[in-house]
Amino acid sequence: MNAGFKIKRRDDLIPVAIALKFRVSGTWNGNQYVQVIQDIVSTISGTVVEGVGLTGQLDTIQSFATGSPALVGGAANSATMQALEAAGRDFAAVSQTIDMEGNNSKATTCTIETIPVNVATPAGGGTAGTFWNNVFRELTDIGSPDFFAGSTVSVLDDNNNAIDTSTFQYLLTRGQVAPWMLNGNTPGGAPAQSVRAHITATFTGIEYNNGVPTGVIQNQPKHATVTLLTIPGGTYVNQQITPGEILPYGLAGYIYRIESIPQYEGTFTIQETEITDQCPLGNNLNLTGSLAEWSTMRACVQQISYDLTAGRTTLTFGPAAHLGAKDFVERLRINRGPRWYNLNGNNVQNAPNQNAGSQLGQDVSQLNPTHGPKINTSQTPYPISLADQASHSGAYTDGVPGITFDSSTSQPNYGGISGLSAPALPTIFLAGGSGGAISAPVRISVTDAFGKAIWLQEYPCYFNFNDGNGCVAAYVLLLGSYPYTTSVHA
Repeated sequence: MNAGFKIKRRDDLIPVAIALKFRVSGTWNGNQYVQVIQDIVSTISGTVVEGVGLTGQLDTIQSFATGSPALVGGAANSATMQALEAAGRDFAAVSQTIDMEGNNSKATTCTIETIPVNVATPAGGGTAGTFWNNVFRELTDIGSPDFFAGSTVSVLDDNNNAIDTSTFQYLLTRGQVAPWMLNGNTPGGAPAQSVRAHITATFTGIEYNNGVPTGVIQNQPKHATVTLLTIPGGTYVNQQITPGEILPYGLAGYIYRIESIPQYEGTFTIQETEITDQCPLGNNLNLTGSLAEWSTMRACVQQISYDLTAGRTTLTFGPAAHLGAKDFVERLRINRGPRWYNLNGNNVQNAPNQNAGSQLGQDVSQLNPTHGPKINTSQTPYPISLADQASHSGAYTDGVPGITFDSSTSQPNYGGISGLSAPALPTIFLAGGSGGAISAPVRISVTDAFGKAIWLQEYPCYFNFNDGNGCVAAYVLLLGSYPYTTSVHA
């Protein structure tokens, strides 16, 4: 029995516009930055228009969602864009600034100096002379340096293996190779290589002291330990970027369409002999027998008060005044990534009439608490689509499109496969399909294998690879078993 009600239509809550500002903060190469990206939606000349971007450079949400941005009104600061931004500043607009985490980058630089490796005789000077003068600094005081006749030059690593100087082409003369340079962070992305080299050479020449010849070097062996590299000298940069949060573009339009639906607030009292919880939390409320608009108002129940002694239930309904855009963003942050598309009803462009039923209550359960799709207790399903399974749970009695594992002792003939009976042992059923119909089934059970063990096994065969060698012996991996029947064995 209706024991009283009070209802008020809140047209004053319908906003002129929704203007969200995403204040993105981060660091770039150690420098802090703040970027404000706007998401504004309003009705301009009878058409709902939503723009995303910087002031004067708003892109339409439809083009932004497809990855081919187009400016609102077709140009920067167009009349439509200016009208949209003005609506976002209107006193009746709902505006809010939401702090978001942006990209953060850190750059590390490393500067090294090198010269080309040239192990030819220093007698001719040039790059060979420069190389040997850097390896053995004392050669700068020797005139006419040359290799001793019959001697050889050795360039060995720590294990006395010869080093290929055509690969390690550069001698490190200043600086140090950073570890990150060995991980493909050099120009071109090629990993750098370095090696500690032990160089031995025997020289001849004239020794000088302040320009005065003091002796002749005839057979002077020299040894040095240096660092050889595969990369030339220069300044190298290692930039590490930590991606920021995904901004929920289109959130303004999503909220605008919800808040444009007329909302009703008030109380409704139900008198019963005993309380039966006629309208639990999580439901919308419609009232028939009075104003026609109340029969489709879909008022959201916010609070329920029970008077157990009097058998009275009082429903308090209306807009959720305690929730705002920031709360919605926090909800999105629970599952970061593309999850927010699903929370927006997979309607990123906020196109009308894309969701069945009322958008105001599309995510509200019919009863509280509510159960999921009905399945057999012995089955463990992994459906392709939860929505499809929920909509056709009654039709999928023998498995769902996806994977079904059945551990019961009495099972159906999954897929109705001709020539196979119902298995009596655990079964794995893989199938396609949708809309309550199964297609392309694959059934695996112990009975399907005739009680034999099966595994991946290598089998010999002959195959023509069309490479001119004809048909040759080859091997393949197949799902097989140990031979259990032959022409001469039982």
